[in-house]
Amino acid sequence: MKYLFWIIPAALVWVVAVAIVNGWAVSILWGWFLVPLGLPQISIPHAMGLVVLITMLFYHRNNNNNDDENKYKVVGEIIGFTARPFFALLFGFIIKQFM
Repeated sequence: MKYLFWIIPAALVWVVAVAIVNGWAVSILWGWFLVPLGLPQISIPHAMGLVVLITMLFYHRNNNNNDDENKYKVVGEIIGFTARPFFALLFGFIIKQFM
């Protein structure tokens, strides 16, 4: 029970931080690839909204009842959600170099 005292605030901070980083990454990628096509630049809050919308439309979580396996999947999802915007920026930067 005493762990919940710091886990819940830490999880909330992590969720907010990942949302801001995702919005920042999407706004950078938008500027690199869609602004040259004539679309207007978007801000980080607009990009965060796009991330939420796309996640709601396309994310599907597989529910297994195996508890040991679920622990590892949750850790993998946390790492994936945290690292995804940085990998997207890396690949976007590489692609931008060929344009």
